[in-house]
Amino acid sequence: MRPNRGRPTRRVDVAPEIAGLCQRVGAALLDGLIITFVLLAAQFVTGFTVPNPNTPEALLAYLTAMGIVAASVSVATLIYHAWGNAIGCTLGKRLVGTRVVHYRTHERLGFGRGLVRALMLFVLGLPSGLGYLSILGPERRGWHDLVAHSMVVKVPPRPRRPH
Repeated sequence: MRPNRGRPTRRVDVAPEIAGLCQRVGAALLDGLIITFVLLAAQFVTGFTVPNPNTPEALLAYLTAMGIVAASVSVATLIYHAWGNAIGCTLGKRLVGTRVVHYRTHERLGFGRGLVRALMLFVLGLPSGLGYLSILGPERRGWHDLVAHSMVVKVPPRPRRPH
């Protein structure tokens, strides 16, 4: 083998392997469990409870509280996914060994594209989650991936260091 002699080494870009459907669903389920656990813990710590509405005033208070809870859950989920998309993976994706990258450069998305992807995930979930079926195509890229120019890929295992 000849030495390089000061010439820059050529980087060979290998296309990453697209994450499978089971990995993507598994990551989404884990993310949902994580968000649920955090929100339930917050509810427990704050002692937030809603009384049973048995008067018109109590019903209005109940509906207002449920609206605040729904908005809080939506905002928390949006921030969690936008942040995860921006840095490459949410906790669920990290646990199943996948990450979100830019479709062409295979780099991190950044916060702008991560937020767009998270907003699209939210919109796709509105009609009974039917929008999520868009990941069933051959490239496993859903509408949220197409809009944000992203794709979910497998993370190659790290080589183990010898002891």
